[in-house]
Amino acid sequence: MRVKGFFLTAALTTIGACAASDITGVNKANDLVAKGGGVANALTAGTNERDVPFTYVGPNPCNGEEVVMDGSAHYVMHTTLNTNGLTPGFHMENHVQWRADGTDALQTKRYSGMQETNEIIEVPDPTATTLTETDLHINGAQRTDDFMLHIVAKITFNANRDPTATFEKPTTRCK
Repeated sequence: MRVKGFFLTAALTTIGACAASDITGVNKANDLVAKGGGVANALTAGTNERDVPFTYVGPNPCNGEEVVMDGSAHYVMHTTLNTNGLTPGFHMENHVQWRADGTDALQTKRYSGMQETNEIIEVPDPTATTLTETDLHINGAQRTDDFMLHIVAKITFNANRDPTATFEKPTTRCK
């Protein structure tokens, strides 16, 4: 897998990292009958976990060099489905952590890096909210080659699945 840019996206977390056949610890509560004969609650929870090798390619904003690193990403995705008849939906938590080593494009400087991304998706049907926070740290041969990127992003959707509010705040720091 080859990743271009600063961070592994949530789509990679959800689609590329965890197949349904990898679900562990699945628990399904039986439908509970509420007063009046309706279904009170039914929950299904599952956790997917996988390690995925990748190549990271991205610019160093502090010195303009392209950084190329090979590493492994550890994905953990936990999903809870609520099939309650009144407010069906789901809650998903994604956690991605990777470490990698490599060089600049000319292979004259060594780089190492790590990234941690946490994402929460809430879908109390028919609306939805996503919140993602990413920390990326890249260390180069000299302190002036080091940089950090922190991103916080939030999107809310209305019942028609149209985005109603978006927020993204990236912060980059050269050391």
